Amino acid sequence: MKGKKILKIVLIVILVLIVLLLVNTIRKYIIVKDLQNKISKYTSSNNYHMSLTSYNKIIGQKGKVEYYKKDKKELYIMETTLNEKNAKLSSYNNGERIDVFYEGPDYKNAEIDSDFISKIELHNGIDYTGSDLNTFLTCLMGVIKINSTKYNDIDCYLVTLGGKEKYYIEKDTGLLLKSFVSNYEVERSYEFNNVSDEVFIEPDIGQYTILKNNLII
Repeated sequence: MKGKKILKIVLIVILVLIVLLLVNTIRKYIIVKDLQNKISKYTSSNNYHMSLTSYNKIIGQKGKVEYYKKDKKELYIMETTLNEKNAKLSSYNNGERIDVFYEGPDYKNAEIDSDFISKIELHNGIDYTGSDLNTFLTCLMGVIKINSTKYNDIDCYLVTLGGKEKYYIEKDTGLLLKSFVSNYEVERSYEFNNVSDEVFIEPDIGQYTILKNNLII
């Protein structure tokens, strides 16, 4: 009788643990799907400006990226600072051709009709999960941890992936506000539906040395 009683208690404990695991998994699944549904309203946007500031704590490199999109036009501007030296890359995509401008302490170069890829996709860091089944299994296996928090007084979820990558995602929009991946700390901000054509006017080419396949011509 004593053995049966102990077995019954063990089974009850196991059942409670299974229920708690399922409840936690379903909670995380619902949150992930909700965030993905919310950000989908923005990922299809053809007019937005995204700003990213980054810091690599290992090498002390600071960076800033400005990305503008309006219909088929794109502008990608990347500025970096390392050892007190600044560098800037500006990529203008008019929908038919990409021109890239490079600037540093002692050079100003330009590459016309470049194959440089300048697109930045809107995402929130948890869109890799794929199908509903994969999303559920990812939540079940404990790869994702989700906690409510605030970032800059904004209600967010702190999503931790694999115990290393951390993402602050705004609850109301599903947009990624800050991330910690590898050695990079990246902060993001967004504007929608106010990018004008004037943003895509290219600099005076006469002030730059023309490059072809990274060689001066």
